[in-house]
Amino acid sequence: MGTKTVYEWALETVTADDDEDILNIHHSTALKHYSAQDLHRAMTGERFGDEGLDPERETQFFLRLALTKKVYEGPDEYDDLLWMDYAYVNSDGEFDEYDDAGGLPPAKYRKELLATVGQIN
Repeated sequence: MGTKTVYEWALETVTADDDEDILNIHHSTALKHYSAQDLHRAMTGERFGDEGLDPERETQFFLRLALTKKVYEGPDEYDDLLWMDYAYVNSDGEFDEYDDAGGLPPAKYRKELLATVGQIN
């Protein structure tokens, strides 16, 4: 049986402390599904608070953008997930290499990222 590779954007909400806990991950098939403000925050590393949800809490957050690479056993993405890797976007608006597998994402996603960075800067 073969494998299927699927790429998906991931926008992580992370605590801006020593632990950098990931509180939430929003997955999407295209960058256009994220707001310009969120993409700007992810590219600049801007810190923000919980915006009035809990005035007693002083925790700050930041957003981190990555392209995930998921490899499934079988012909579609509903089969068993064999492994998943992240290529994070750095402050220059470019991809770092994948954490475990190395290498950069396919040109299609680099082009999408470059076009989006040009629109939000």
